[in-house]
Amino acid sequence: MPAAMESLIKQRVTAHGESSDRIAADNGIRTGTVSNILDKWKRAVQGLDYKSASELAIHCKKEGINLADLTSALRIKNCIKKPGTEEKLVEQFIAKLHDPQKLVDILEKLRLIEFPLDQLGERILLGMEHIITQAEM
Repeated sequence: MPAAMESLIKQRVTAHGESSDRIAADNGIRTGTVSNILDKWKRAVQGLDYKSASELAIHCKKEGINLADLTSALRIKNCIKKPGTEEKLVEQFIAKLHDPQKLVDILEKLRLIEFPLDQLGERILLGMEHIITQAEM
């Protein structure tokens, strides 16, 4: 088997999240080959929690999440974790958005006009204070 094909099959086997019989059938290989690949993979990640990694891979596959999606989500999570940020409030805000793409579009337009996004929160609060003051008059 060519090295590129072997690498591709190893990648499919370790990320598949199905039974060995199913993996073998889907990839045109024997069940014993699947077992050998998985055993080598487990030995390669000794000391790591490969069971959790496998469970994560299975969960991601069921949810339709690929590695790029997961990487993007981790980057967003790291941004949210900055000191002073209440993660739960950010998650609630995102969950309540009916169309998250609208927020992304607005932020992109603000970036294009070189609006300082780090001042966005302050400006929104000032605008809200102004609206409240006007309503009280």
